[in-house]
Amino acid sequence: MKIHLQLAFITIILTCCSSAVLAQRSTKLDKDSETVYFEGEIHFTIDYDSVPTYIGINYFKENQGSKMIMVFKNGSNRKEYYSPDGKLLSQRFLDLESNKFYGIDMDEDTVYWYYTNIADSKTDFVQLNDTTIRDYECLTVRAKTVLPHPSDSLKDYVIKSVYYIAKELAINPLWYVDYLEGNYNEMVQVTKAIALETHQKLPNWNTSIVIDKVIWRKVKKSELKVPKLKGRPLKEL
Repeated sequence: MKIHLQLAFITIILTCCSSAVLAQRSTKLDKDSETVYFEGEIHFTIDYDSVPTYIGINYFKENQGSKMIMVFKNGSNRKEYYSPDGKLLSQRFLDLESNKFYGIDMDEDTVYWYYTNIADSKTDFVQLNDTTIRDYECLTVRAKTVLPHPSDSLKDYVIKSVYYIAKELAINPLWYVDYLEGNYNEMVQVTKAIALETHQKLPNWNTSIVIDKVIWRKVKKSELKVPKLKGRPLKEL
């Protein structure tokens, strides 16, 4: 379970941006080149391949999600995962003020969470050549994340990723100075922005996350507040 929550953060915090904001971005950049940090709502499409035949791609789309909506402000965010028919499957909350990440599945009572300022995984990353995608100048980063295996303590769970990061969609590395899980605080010092595309190779399948729509807007604190969990069991991971 923690692996799925960690993937949700590592993937989405780096994954955003599309040509949908081309008409808007000129108004978002200060004339004096001062950095303007992204705030708003982002819609994603999630695709899977190399899925075991006994499971099938439809199972992943219907249970893990084929669409995702993220609301983002000052690094904290709420993510909602949807099935192809629009059913809300799960929610993920990153609360940087409390250094906690929450996972809420709609069909399960237990709420899973972990501290983001405690590390039990490591990400090695390297910056590759810049490229241009959809008229955006992008930084390319290749990463390898090693997590504890969920079912075999003698093995590692390895995720290999490639991120195409749109330089103009900036995020502030200082937001994540205490985010030690997966040493994301180190990676964000290099990326400093949100990605156009993310492609991940996991042990048993591959995942691609690509933007559908980006909406620059003001986000209320209430939109990022973790729902009241009274009466629901909490489990730390």
